[in-house]
Amino acid sequence: MAKKKKVKSKFNAVVAVKTVEMLHEAYVETRTGYREGLRSILQTTQELISRLLNNGKVQHRFLKKLASVRGRRAPTGKVNLPMEVMSAVTGDSRSGRKRASKYGVLLNILRDKDVPSEETAEYIKTHGGIEKILRDNKPALEARAVTHSAKHIEVRSPVETRRLRNDREVRCTIFMRMSDRDRILELPAGAGLKLDVLCLGQPTADLKLRKVVEWPSSFSSDDEEDDD
Repeated sequence: MAKKKKVKSKFNAVVAVKTVEMLHEAYVETRTGYREGLRSILQTTQELISRLLNNGKVQHRFLKKLASVRGRRAPTGKVNLPMEVMSAVTGDSRSGRKRASKYGVLLNILRDKDVPSEETAEYIKTHGGIEKILRDNKPALEARAVTHSAKHIEVRSPVETRRLRNDREVRCTIFMRMSDRDRILELPAGAGLKLDVLCLGQPTADLKLRKVVEWPSSFSSDDEEDDD
């Protein structure tokens, strides 16, 4: 008797996008309260991200197809994959983007700790929940952000400094929330916006973003949506 061939499930960009759409529907149904449902969604999302990270070709096609489905330009350069996936899951409202940023950071923390993706839900449950994990890892996250900013500081000798003129363009470092940064990076090239910033005068940053005063008109209506 001939043996039946095992059919392997094929993982590709279409499957990945369908998974994200399914996760978004599940998220909309559970966002009003059920922690267990949210943990399950985060675990499935982490499993998807892990598969995409292990397959560069599928990841590239997935990002292009996901951008097409969402009516956006495909991201270029260095991509924050957890943020891209989570923002599609939580939605494009302001609160949705904030949650996507928070959950993306959480999933990055768990990957840094080598938590198996299939144990994501259990790990979150046994370690006090999402907020506690984020609080416990806040010092490490802040240290990483400062280290990253410090890499962009240019050290010049006094002679070189005297030669500089104040009408030249220089790099200015701004501290801001990840959700604000991700939203700004989504804007097309040449888009204008007004920022309310606080002067820090610190070695690692010149300014801190207090709020975005004015977004381009195409983004203003999105600000009025809130799914809290």
